[in-house]
Amino acid sequence: GQQLMKLARQFSWEGRDGYIRNIENWAQKEINNFIAAQKYSKADRIRDKADCLVTVALMTEASSVQDICNEIGHIFDLEGSGDSVLCSTIHKAKGLEWNNVHVFNIGDLFNGRDLSPAELQQRRNMAYVALTRAKESMSLIRMKKEEQDD
Repeated sequence: GQQLMKLARQFSWEGRDGYIRNIENWAQKEINNFIAAQKYSKADRIRDKADCLVTVALMTEASSVQDICNEIGHIFDLEGSGDSVLCSTIHKAKGLEWNNVHVFNIGDLFNGRDLSPAELQQRRNMAYVALTRAKESMSLIRMKKEEQDD
């Protein structure tokens, strides 16, 4: 949560749409650099972080970067209230289980560039990890990304 808040503060607030655009522009640049260097897992982590920030921005009534950070603090229970939801990347969830698990946009693992057989197998393994973390219930949630006018 703290690292996500630190990242959130790096982007200027130009309204919610502008904030999201700044995140997406940063993420695409970073992802392209990691893909060019064949560091696919690092590219995936950037996408995970960007998706988390965009989701928080879309799901809240935030009107500032501080509002985004406050929401991240609540989501990650940084106050220690015990009344929270744990957000995690697939990588960090490996080996852990929860009663209820919600997986966002799992199909995105297989979208985008052409994947080599080894990369495809790695993505399948990640999907397996994501889909086997629930003890009681699992929800698969697909969020459509709005097309932006250029």
